[in-house]
Amino acid sequence: MFQDVLYVTGISFSTLGHSSIEVIGPFRLLLMLQSLLGFMLLTWSATFLYSACQEVWQKAKDD
Repeated sequence: MFQDVLYVTGISFSTLGHSSIEVIGPFRLLLMLQSLLGFMLLTWSATFLYSACQEVWQKAKDD
């Protein structure tokens, strides 16, 4: 059971909900929120990485 929950959570975070396990009942809302959180984490980390690289590129350009 725990392995199934871990699998569904990992799939939700990494692929926004594509799963071979069908979730029913109130857990569907939880899975939707996990998918949204995975998308937000991906976009925030990409934005942070781009901002950090932009600062390095700007310093290299100024020198």
